[in-house]
Amino acid sequence: MQAHPDRLLGNAYLDPRDASARDTLHRFLDLGFRAVKLFPPAGFDPGHEQFFGLYEAIEAAGVPVLAHTRQTNIRALPKRPGERVATDSRFGHPMNFDRIARLFPGVTWVLAHMGYPHYVEAWSVAHANPNVFLDISGSGPWTDGIPLVYNALGGQQFILIDFARVLWGSDNCLSQAEHMARMAVYLRQIGAGSTDRTLVFGGERAEAAEAGLRAARGRESG
Repeated sequence: MQAHPDRLLGNAYLDPRDASARDTLHRFLDLGFRAVKLFPPAGFDPGHEQFFGLYEAIEAAGVPVLAHTRQTNIRALPKRPGERVATDSRFGHPMNFDRIARLFPGVTWVLAHMGYPHYVEAWSVAHANPNVFLDISGSGPWTDGIPLVYNALGGQQFILIDFARVLWGSDNCLSQAEHMARMAVYLRQIGAGSTDRTLVFGGERAEAAEAGLRAARGRESG
């Protein structure tokens, strides 16, 4: 991050149950980190009031929070001998962020993976809270279902998606070029125009995604 400050922004992983979480936050902010990552399936409800002090510190610092909000395919956590420990996807439900998005309006909350398989809840939380963004990282079922579910429910007649608050993410199992091209197709299928897609991908990534989309259209017409 320090070697490439024009390309990389540090994202500090925090477990809000850790008594030193606020100290860890400030330590990483002092090092130049500019975002926070939460992973609720590790076993905590992100909406619990005991974490509000940490969220106040994040809000005061003016940095965004990227939170895992989907079924997790990480099955287990580190454990001591004889101990049974597993991740719990219940805590990654998008609705867990509805209340705290309102209580902490100065925090930008990014719901990673668009809440798979709880797309509807993720869309509704973002629709109701202007400080909630949607991340479209992931591959396979994590993203393939987005246009199917959205259009089956009525598309933009059902709920409008603000594409200015949709972000592309690289956390997937495909090559980056293939993933961007595929997501460009899915975005077009749910009503995102070329300007919207440029907002989602940004800069050079937008150009690469549009090139992939043109190639996909060529295959369709062929």
